[in-house]
Amino acid sequence: MKQGMTIILIMMTCASLAAQSGSGMGAGTIAQGNFPSLERGINLYAEGKWRDAINELRRAQNARADRDTMAESIFWISLAELSLGDYESALRDMEYLEIMDSSNQRITEMKYHKGRALFYLGRHSDAIVILKAYTDAILSESTQDRARRTAAYYWIGECLYAAEVYDDAEKIFNIIIQNYPESVKFEAASYRVELIAQKRIEAGLQKQIDLNKEDYRRKLQDAETRIQILEGQLRNVRSE
Repeated sequence: MKQGMTIILIMMTCASLAAQSGSGMGAGTIAQGNFPSLERGINLYAEGKWRDAINELRRAQNARADRDTMAESIFWISLAELSLGDYESALRDMEYLEIMDSSNQRITEMKYHKGRALFYLGRHSDAIVILKAYTDAILSESTQDRARRTAAYYWIGECLYAAEVYDDAEKIFNIIIQNYPESVKFEAASYRVELIAQKRIEAGLQKQIDLNKEDYRRKLQDAETRIQILEGQLRNVRSE
């Protein structure tokens, strides 16, 4: 697993971090006023009432609306499910949206959330691939796009950290620290770098403990063997 993670990381870090021309990750919305359930669902999501939001958004999805309305409903349903920690359902709805309307304007934006869902499901390699594709689609250096890019980098780092590929995780977190000091992920990335340093210290100490244990076991075995020899010699002497 670690070898696969490292290969993916190398592919990602080779991507240019320099400013590039082109458009960002803009995503439009449909006319919500024509679909009250959709509007109510999005408002409930914004209020943190995710279960209620899902109920309203399902109504919008099932109201025989046009494809864009259905897609928008599914998009927000998947985000509500993600917020509830129902990662399997979130991933299922995201994948359904990809099949239903592969050209939908939400698909690119959804890659970030899909990557997070995969992370929480423990599918770290898959998450990295998705998040890498998300960063590749961010072409501008606008404030908004820099924030999106660093958010994706952060979750790539978390995937590597969870997979215990600490050296590569550290590289990713340092990209954020060094190149995106304005990012809201800066502090979390800094903590992760410190944690990785502590992990190395812990691993070194554990290795030393293991070596000492092995040395102790060897000495104990030698002592037990010597005791057996001496006891045998004693029995021989006493029997004479």
